Parts: sequence; C-alpha cells; structure tokens
Amino acid sequence: MSKRLLPRDYLAFLWAHRRLLAFGLLTAMLSGFGQTFYIGLFNPQLRESFNLGHGELGLVYGGATLASALLLTWLGKLYDRSDLRWFLIGAALLLITGCLLLGVSNGLVALLLALFLLRLGGQGLMTHIALTTMAQRFHGGRGKAVSIAAMGLPLAEAFAEKTRILIAHDPQVAQLASRIVQLKDGRLAEATL
Repeated sequence: MSKRLLPRDYLAFLWAHRRLLAFGLLTAMLSGFGQTFYIGLFNPQLRESFNLGHGELGLVYGGATLASALLLTWLGKLYDRSDLRWFLIGAALLLITGCLLLGVSNGLVALLLALFLLRLGGQGLMTHIALTTMAQRFHGGRGKAVSIAAMGLPLAEAFAEKTRILIAHDPQVAQLASRIVQLKDGRLAEATL
C-alpha cells in the first residue's frame, strides 16, 4: 500500500528543493518561445509577410521541426557529458537568435532558419534540459520534481495567450508593438515612445 502524501509533504518538498524546482519550471516556461502554440499565434502574420498559404507555411514549419528533432537526438546525448550551465547558455543563445531572426526575416530561407532555431532551442533543448535535469538530480521524489517542472509548459501557454490579449486590447501596448514592427520594417523614421 502506498503512503498518502499530504499537502504539507508537498510544501516541504517544494521548500527543500526550491532552487532546483524553480530552475526546472522556468526552463520549461522558456521553451514556450519554440512551442507550436506560440509560433501559431503569429500564423496569420507569417503567412502575410512571406506570402505563404496554410500548406506552404506548414511545410516550412514541418521541415524546421523535423530538422531540429533530428539534431536533438545528437545534442541530447551531449547533455550527459556537458556542464549544465554551458549547455543551458547554448540553448538560450539558439532560442534568442531564433527570436531575433524571426523578427527581421524577409525571405523564406531566413524564416526556415528562424523556425529551426526556435524549435531546437525552445521546444527541443529547453524542454529537454528542464525534464532531464529533474530526472537526473532527484532520486526520491523524481516524479514530483518532473511534474513540477512540466507545469512550466502550460504556464508558458497561459502567459503567451495573456500577452496576445494584452496587445490586442490595450491601445498603449498595441501602439508600442506596432512601433516595434515599424522599426523592424524601416517605416518609422524616429521612435517616440
């Protein structure tokens, strides 16, 4: 018969391992920038900017996802032999580069590369780092640790949706977002924020 865990047991577990659990949760949240739900929020803008149909964008996205998945099988093995700090920095740099490249992409090759970096750095490596770190570092309470870190995935989705709603309904935030896009496209000579 299994031992019944009480809320105070969970609170004690959270408190005793707060730093490592926060690392797992936040790393999983950061994966959101490469997750399908996040990229999907910009589907209409991507199709319009690159003059792509639904199927064409899906083909580019699918190609980037497949390529990142193939590379992830090799990079995942490196995690076991690497310093976690450097591995995380590398994944973060891939994710940041993907975000920046997507923001300035003006051709199909740049879009493909940006999506590849987002999928590899975000959906692939950040998720891998979060869950594998929990599995490796916890011997007792491994399931609890993995489930706490995995909560970062729906939290990222909730945060992305709230951000989209904020941009859509708050005139000041929408104006700021519009000016950022205009600066990217070179349509605004002088930013007055």
